[in-house]
Formats: sequence, C-alpha cells, structure tokens
Amino acid sequence: MKKIRPQNPIYLILSLFIPWHFINTYYSLKSDTLTISRYYTRKNSNDFDKKVDTIDMKKLVTFGVPKDFGTTIQEPIIRGTKGTYSSQEIQFLFEDSSIIGWNVRPYTKKQLRQLSELIYLRYGITACDQLQKVLGINS
Repeated sequence: MKKIRPQNPIYLILSLFIPWHFINTYYSLKSDTLTISRYYTRKNSNDFDKKVDTIDMKKLVTFGVPKDFGTTIQEPIIRGTKGTYSSQEIQFLFEDSSIIGWNVRPYTKKQLRQLSELIYLRYGITACDQLQKVLGINS
C-alpha cells in the first residue's frame, strides 16, 4: 500500500504554510505492519514533534476511540491565545495491554473507514463500537 496522506480540507490549507507537516504525515500498511508518521504536541509547549510508529498487526487486539477503552487521549491539549488544540485520537490496543494513540484529525472519515475495513479484511480485527459509530460502519 502506498503512503496515504491526509485529505481534510482545513489541514490541506494549513499545509500550504507548513508543507513539511504534509510531507511527513501519512500512514502505510505493508506486510503486517502499519506505519504511522505524524506530528504530535509536546507536553507544556506549543510545539509539535515528528513521530513515526510502526504497529505490528499480528500483536494488535483491537482499535477504537478512548471512550471504547475507558482511557483519556494520550496527546496533550494545547491552550493558546488563539484557541485550543485537542487531538481526535484512535487508540490501538495490543496483546501486552499497551496502547498507542494516533491523532487522526488531519484525515477524513472516508479515509479512516477505508483503513478500518482494510484491517478487518486482512487481519479479521474489528474496530470497537464507538469508532464504528463515529465512522458510520454498519456491523
């Protein structure tokens, strides 16, 4: 699978001013690994750091929104003079009970729905109920 880049119109407009964010933000599903490259907020700062996570799909149990797992978002909330930035997270739960959070705000629901369906078709792993409801997936 090629690199899938965000298609959220607001994100695309902002990427005109910070093109390196667009270039370095993508996901790719190849040979049992999901690679997620993104920018995330630092704690106690208004800056973003680049982070690349590689998820082993063989160890993945399920994925969903924090409400599905009874957890909070892992990425900190930024409060500034011009407003507040809060991530929209999907969390991946693994066999060892570890959780990786992914801020999906730059992506469209259609892109996330397609990824969710692809994970189900390839690996038989279904998204949790709340995420299915948000994405409009009929179980």
